[in-house]
Amino acid sequence: MLNILLITFTLISQFSFGHQVLNSNDQYYSRAVDYKKVPDEKIERDTKQLSIEPIEFVQDSSFTFDKLIFHTSACFGSCPVINLEILSDKSIRFTGNYFKDENFNETDSARYGNFSGQLSDQLYNELIDLIITSKITEMENKQNQVLCCDAAVKTLILYHNDTRKYYKAMFEPSVLRNLISFLYSINQNLDLTQVEDNFYFEK
Repeated sequence: MLNILLITFTLISQFSFGHQVLNSNDQYYSRAVDYKKVPDEKIERDTKQLSIEPIEFVQDSSFTFDKLIFHTSACFGSCPVINLEILSDKSIRFTGNYFKDENFNETDSARYGNFSGQLSDQLYNELIDLIITSKITEMENKQNQVLCCDAAVKTLILYHNDTRKYYKAMFEPSVLRNLISFLYSINQNLDLTQVEDNFYFEK
């Protein structure tokens, strides 16, 4: 099975990489077959060892999803506080505390409280694809020590293939951003029913 090495370029402008021009906003994957883990060191521009091309999804037929828990903290701005849990039966429990647009002191009552619902097949499949491409399944369980600043802290707890993964960070690696962005906005993409139940979410 082909191993895929994820490389994200973060330069502001485009630059030439061999004979291919890479967009700084895209993610690219090499066809390396001998890597041990997702690296965090810089890749030199003139390296000849990587064949790079953009792809939409990394496939992993062995992945089985059990449960995902997601938490966000407040900040000094309008960061919403979110707690959610998604199960393999596509059910979701969601607790949200959002602020009204341009008013950081007034809660948006329409998006405040406890909600439950069901993910559509399309939304569920998108979630699975984002989990796989995020490579969180290959990351070490850790809490990032950079919790210094005015930004929301994000916590991901993933159960898959009889394994528990835990990741907590204020500034997540770029490989996780698409998944986190999806979870931040998931309540806008499905019908949720407000409930009076008190939810408990694993921390």
